[in-house]
Amino acid sequence: MELIKSFTIDHLLLQAGIYIFAVNDVNGQKITTLDIRVVRPNYGTPMTAEIAHTIEHIGSIWLRNNPAIKDDVLYFGPMGCLTGFYLLVSRDLSNKEAFNEVVNHIIKMMDFISKYNGTLEEVGFTAKQCGNYTLNDLNGAKNIAANFVVLHEALGALCFEYPKENSSSSAETAQVFKTPDTNVSHSEPTANNNNNECSCCKIPKPRIPVKFPVHKKMPIRTPEQLKIDLKPKHPRNKRKPSSNELF
Repeated sequence: MELIKSFTIDHLLLQAGIYIFAVNDVNGQKITTLDIRVVRPNYGTPMTAEIAHTIEHIGSIWLRNNPAIKDDVLYFGPMGCLTGFYLLVSRDLSNKEAFNEVVNHIIKMMDFISKYNGTLEEVGFTAKQCGNYTLNDLNGAKNIAANFVVLHEALGALCFEYPKENSSSSAETAQVFKTPDTNVSHSEPTANNNNNECSCCKIPKPRIPVKFPVHKKMPIRTPEQLKIDLKPKHPRNKRKPSSNELF
């Protein structure tokens, strides 16, 4: 089978940021899919399902209550790898100005999540409103969102293209990301440089998120154990046999 586009992106070079995944024409309407990568793949600590679920709830509500973009939001949800989110909007964001406008909305959304002080019930975490309402982690979601805002502040922009390896150099000096505004390539930090700085422009890395809480995992049950678990714990008392039935 032919690989889909998301599996052809080199995730060893991919940094946290916002990327245009695709701009598709659907019945004459341009649909842009944005890759909001909140964690560097295969490098940073990925989100837990609880964190991703919480960001999805709060972020979806914020986007659909923002009058500047709510009518164009088609979908917002987490990636299966738990390193980011996909946002689909009915706009053509191949234009730099239009792209930057949506990026600003995303940053405002993340800032709102990082400072959210309401209850989980207010953002749809009830048994009536959600199919798995106990799957949440508000503190972890606020932490991821806050660090994404810090990343934006450190880089000055999150308008990135997907990285492409430079064939004339090794993977260590490959192009990692570039901004449409300056078209300046940045390279990975090397062993000779400070681990907190980019080797070419001294851009500080965002602060590392705090250690996320360890969530209780469901144990793996064998078929034999499941049969035991499924047996009624309080079976009905059987009828005592009569004296004639005993002999």
